[in-house]
Amino acid sequence: MYSVFFKQVIDFYLALILFIFFSPFLLIIYLILYILIGSPLYFQKRPGYKNKTFTIYKFKTLIDKKCKINRLNKKTFKFGIFLRKTGMDELPQLVNILKGEMVFIGPRPLLIKYLKFKQFKKHPRSKCYPGITGLAQLQRNKNSKKGKWKTHLDLDKFYYENLSFFLDLKIYFMTFVKIFLLYEKEDYLSEKPLTRKNYK
Repeated sequence: MYSVFFKQVIDFYLALILFIFFSPFLLIIYLILYILIGSPLYFQKRPGYKNKTFTIYKFKTLIDKKCKINRLNKKTFKFGIFLRKTGMDELPQLVNILKGEMVFIGPRPLLIKYLKFKQFKKHPRSKCYPGITGLAQLQRNKNSKKGKWKTHLDLDKFYYENLSFFLDLKIYFMTFVKIFLLYEKEDYLSEKPLTRKNYK
C-alpha cells in the first residue's frame, strides 16, 4: 500500500512544502548562476516510471556550450562545485515531484540511450518512480573505483524488492549524513558509459 499510494502522496505534499520554503533560495541560486554563466538550468529527457520519458530539471554545475558566459574557458566553477557537493543542484527536481514524474527516494533516471539495452529496459528499476536520491547513489563511493554498473543496478533491484516506509527513512537519514559531511556527490553520467560488456 505504501509503494502504490502513500509514497507519492507523502512526497507530493513534502515537495510542495519544501518548494514554498526554498523558493527564495531557488531564486537566489538562479540569479547567481545567471550572473556567473548566463544559463542557470539544465534540462534533459530521461526514462521514468515504466520507461516513460520525462524532462528532468537541475541547476547547472558545469559550464557547457549553451552557457553564454565562460570568462575563464573552464568547464567547472566554484559555485557549481558547491551546489553539487551540497545537493542543491537537485532542488529544481521538486517540480518533477510535483508533476508526478519523480519521488524523493528511488533509482536515479539514466539516459534514454540506455533503453536499447534489454537488461536496462526490462530491469525492475523501471517499475519504480525515479528518485532524487537512492540506495545505489549512497553506496556509490564504495564501488566507484570498480565502476561496475551491475553493482548499481543490483542495488536498484534490491530497493524495488524491499521498498518500504522504513527503508525510505533509512535512505533519507543516510542522504542527510552524506550532505552534511559534504561528501563528493557524483552522478551516473560521470561514470564510464553503460555497455553490454561492463554490465556483466
